[in-house]
Amino acid sequence: MSARSPDAGRRFSLPRFALNHPHATIILALIMVLLGVSAYIEIPVRMVPKVPAVDIGVVTQFPGMSARDMQRYITAPIEKRIQIVGGVNYVLGTSQAGYSKVVVYFDTGTNLQRKWLQMQSLLNEISNELPKAGPNTTKPRLVHVNYQNGPAIQFAITRPGMNRTALKEMVDNIILTQFNQLPGVLSAYTFGGDTRQIQVRVDRNKLAAYGLNIHRDPQGDRQRQFQPWRRSADLGGEPGRS
Repeated sequence: MSARSPDAGRRFSLPRFALNHPHATIILALIMVLLGVSAYIEIPVRMVPKVPAVDIGVVTQFPGMSARDMQRYITAPIEKRIQIVGGVNYVLGTSQAGYSKVVVYFDTGTNLQRKWLQMQSLLNEISNELPKAGPNTTKPRLVHVNYQNGPAIQFAITRPGMNRTALKEMVDNIILTQFNQLPGVLSAYTFGGDTRQIQVRVDRNKLAAYGLNIHRDPQGDRQRQFQPWRRSADLGGEPGRS
């Protein structure tokens, strides 16, 4: 009968290997330490890590339109129509004065390049159904949502006994200035609240006498005007109630 090694038939044991091969164990440990130090030094560190996004944003600018009208005439129609592209997980819309943003979140694994093309084709149709106005107005456009550029901290400010307009003026003129002066703050901005504005009530009969319509551009090339008071015209007399 052949003699068998005392280690024959035994399963591999890492502690036994380390004890039987001390030099190899020390070398492997040193390599692991060096790799760990190298990774600690070279791997970039970010406050907000880069996460692959599965969403596309739709941005529309309409200076002069209130947040309520932006929600009714811009944000809501886009939210309703944009879901027909398919593969949508959920839609999140945000409306501010003169600004609308709709973020479409797709299912994981969705081909965003294909969805981008589908949404662009759909927005070309939707743009013809939305209000049209002056040169500062932009058609709905697609944007890549970059969460790394978002705000790090958000505050909701309230003050009992103060109306929304006065509160916004205080925040813009006092609090925002102090925030921007803090060390380490790149930028600070406000959104929401009521902004002072001038509303002109027109006399529809006098408009008709000049061949004008409150919802139609005088040239006939832009309809559904939601800010007709932007166009100045000498109608004579005192403005009446609309």
